[in-house]
Amino acid sequence: MHNALRIQEILSNVFNRVCMDQDKSEWQPNLNPSLAALARTCRAFQEPALDALWFQLDDLTPLLKCLTQDVWALSVALQTSQCRTEVIGIRRPLSESEWGILQGYTRRIRVIASINSPTGQLAETAIQALCYPPMTSPLFPNLYQIKWNDFRPETLPFIRQLAGPKVTNLTVGDLTSWGPAELSILGSLRHLCPNVKQVQILPTPKHDTLPTDIVSELLCSWTDLQTVKCRSINGNALLHLATLEMLEVLSFTFDRRSFKHSLGTSIVQFPALRRLFITSLALPSLSKMMRQLRMSIEALFIGFGGWPTIQHIQSFAITIQESCAQGDMHFIDLRQLDISDPAVQAPAGTGPLTLGDLFPLTCFSNLVSVNLDTGYIVNLGDDDMLALGTAWPNIRHLSINEQRGWRTSSGLTPQGLVRLLQQCKFLRKLCIVIDTSDFSAIPLDRHGPVLRSTCINVLDSAIAPDSVTALAAFLSDVYPFLETITAWNTRAMSKRPDAAGYKKLWNKVQVLAAEMVMVRTQERRWNVEARPDDDELLGSDNPDMEGVSDSGSTVTRNHGNSSFRICIQNVR
Repeated sequence: MHNALRIQEILSNVFNRVCMDQDKSEWQPNLNPSLAALARTCRAFQEPALDALWFQLDDLTPLLKCLTQDVWALSVALQTSQCRTEVIGIRRPLSESEWGILQGYTRRIRVIASINSPTGQLAETAIQALCYPPMTSPLFPNLYQIKWNDFRPETLPFIRQLAGPKVTNLTVGDLTSWGPAELSILGSLRHLCPNVKQVQILPTPKHDTLPTDIVSELLCSWTDLQTVKCRSINGNALLHLATLEMLEVLSFTFDRRSFKHSLGTSIVQFPALRRLFITSLALPSLSKMMRQLRMSIEALFIGFGGWPTIQHIQSFAITIQESCAQGDMHFIDLRQLDISDPAVQAPAGTGPLTLGDLFPLTCFSNLVSVNLDTGYIVNLGDDDMLALGTAWPNIRHLSINEQRGWRTSSGLTPQGLVRLLQQCKFLRKLCIVIDTSDFSAIPLDRHGPVLRSTCINVLDSAIAPDSVTALAAFLSDVYPFLETITAWNTRAMSKRPDAAGYKKLWNKVQVLAAEMVMVRTQERRWNVEARPDDDELLGSDNPDMEGVSDSGSTVTRNHGNSSFRICIQNVR
């Protein structure tokens, strides 16, 4: 064996690389039989190969399957359309020697990615049997990441076997079925896992209720937090999180009842926060709370419910302007909840969104992504969009009402689109309405800019049949790499009258534009191949023949103010 393979660090790197999938983005030890083969090859390979093989468990079934088959049995197999889940049960109590075998593997585990996994599950009795090992030392001494997603309250005591001082990443989901006993176990994690840095405590999407005070008290016990994602916290927890010097990511649902009288009137400063995610059913109350925050964040994601007035939206935009450092903000995402349902309609008399409502956001000159998705009508013209583009010269992603569209015939004219793209040269994704009225003639001049973007979303843009060819020619010029034109593509837009007809016409634009893109690409290639070197051109008395080279012929024909060149290669 080569001497390099006797170095443990090299072996560990080799075996860790075997664990990665092809794009090196996901750890998949259980899916690679090469690790087990390497562990059996020689003694030098055994330890690092087993460490890599047991580094991460995607479910708990290997804990029993590593023992003899008289210990465990297949209790039931749950078959769905997507996968087959095996539930493993236990036949008898484990002997002391079997606990020793088990401990030889559990000491290698660093990550438990799931408890209740589609790939496999342990029966309740099996997990309960593992709760009482006959040793005082930790069963999982090196575990640093836990994802507890088991909905069965009876299995929760096992989390105490997983918890330990080395745990820095903790995810707990589906607390909605827990009673006082289970919530007491949750509260004990502050002592069992004192060094947590990343924590997620989230219910399933079907439930929005959480024991807010217990979760908040748990958060207040950790002082090294870097990432916090909780469905609900109270004001005391927010004040504690504001004191943490390493907190970079915060996500929670704002409920004004949990923040009543907690923040007082003082300004709350977050020293290290970079990303903030907040969901609120009452935008005015959220705006009032956020006026007390001061942060230098790079990304803000807000989801709001109900139908606040346009004035409330403008007021919230002003709040963002006052609360967030202007030079650091790169991403803004404001989304209205439940607007994908066509049955949810704005109250009568609700006015449209205009530039004035969004203007406070123009102070963030370094934005690279802006996503505004509401159920309101949008009224933005050429000058309005150019004002936004001028304020955000580095924008790469600009989307306004991607779910519902603008619901107006006005929008950005093709000429206005060119001006916007000339101002925002880095745009890669654009979701806006194009005003196609009176655009039926193929433009004779070249509009360029040349963008690398391959797609554009025109939302609910209306289009007439006689505009199809002109728009295809225009877009194939402005977007020389265009592949996809998306229109009338969401559930909310597809339910509107004439949606199918407009969508069909835009599909024709896409097909025709793709053909024109291929023609333009071929034309550019011909121009490059046909262009001669200047020093090869020779004079000629013929006014229609400008130059001929020795190796071939380069002919330039003049017809008034236009010209074309033909390159003829001699064949010998």
